[in-house]
Amino acid sequence: PWPVLHLISVLAAVHRTLGGSAETTSVRSPVGGPLSRFGVQAVGILDVEGAEVVPAAFTPLDNVAAEQLANTMRVTHSFLEALGVPYIAVAGSLLGAVRHLGRIPWDDDIDLCVDSAHEARLFTLVAALQADRLGLKALHIGNPRSKRAMRYLQAAGYELRVQALRSLTFRVASSSFAGTSAKSGFDPPAVDIWLCGGLQGKPDETEVTLMSRLYGAKMPRSLVQPRRKLPFGELTIWGPSEPEEVTRRYLSNGGDAGAFRSVCRGRKVHGPRGHNVEYLDEVPCAELAQRWGLPFAEAWRLVLGPDLEDDGAEKADLELARTALGVLGAVAAARLPGLVLGPATVE
Repeated sequence: PWPVLHLISVLAAVHRTLGGSAETTSVRSPVGGPLSRFGVQAVGILDVEGAEVVPAAFTPLDNVAAEQLANTMRVTHSFLEALGVPYIAVAGSLLGAVRHLGRIPWDDDIDLCVDSAHEARLFTLVAALQADRLGLKALHIGNPRSKRAMRYLQAAGYELRVQALRSLTFRVASSSFAGTSAKSGFDPPAVDIWLCGGLQGKPDETEVTLMSRLYGAKMPRSLVQPRRKLPFGELTIWGPSEPEEVTRRYLSNGGDAGAFRSVCRGRKVHGPRGHNVEYLDEVPCAELAQRWGLPFAEAWRLVLGPDLEDDGAEKADLELARTALGVLGAVAAARLPGLVLGPATVE
């Protein structure tokens, strides 16, 4: 449901202007204005059940790819834990955790960051895995944790590769999708591991540099450490201690912060050989949620004050809060029978 010929002409013109060396080509929808006009005029096509199709700029990942990406994140988490390498979510993945309590629905990869001190260990594992795939003499790996992490990745059917463009990145992807990029022209669902400077720095270090030593956003260490767990769909992943503030500063570093909590920007399609297409359309996230049911998490707000019957609270919020407390009590009774959630505990 997209004017493909128009899009191709835009891409071709930009590609020629840049001498055919574009890494990311930015496009806008051919029709401006709010999403309601964009949805009717630019898309203007109904699916078989009569509901409007989601605009191309915000097309969510299909269910198969989404499940593959979630599995890849599970494997990557366990791989880094086995390796003994702490990580945090960064970039769009951290934005998704803050704004959607999970992956941004139209995002097709996950971005993590580890301390740049682990670069040599990851390189060694990439070389060892490649040697094993080619049937060459195995490289000697003396670190027991590295051996365990390598065996785990192989048993899970995943690969660790180097993905280097402007910044060095390591990529975890399923071995069964190894040829997907060459055949389809698009990258398979994957988790990218970036290198952050000072993530595990010395106590006297005050800054952490995200994703690039030269161009990455610099964060006060107090905003990043200690790490905290963040909800991420059905998963729980590691993030910085102040995820919303780190997200704001990261986006500001690229001149693109704006109202990131309430305004959603179009997707980036990862193409072959690093040639990507990024949609620049921006619309209210709430409208995406209301019109097409895409998940969107509003900012946290207190619904239970000192008085449960606070007249200022919405009735729906109070009912939801009571339900949540009831669920918490049931879980505690089943899993923690020694803990009693009485009125004093709730207060």
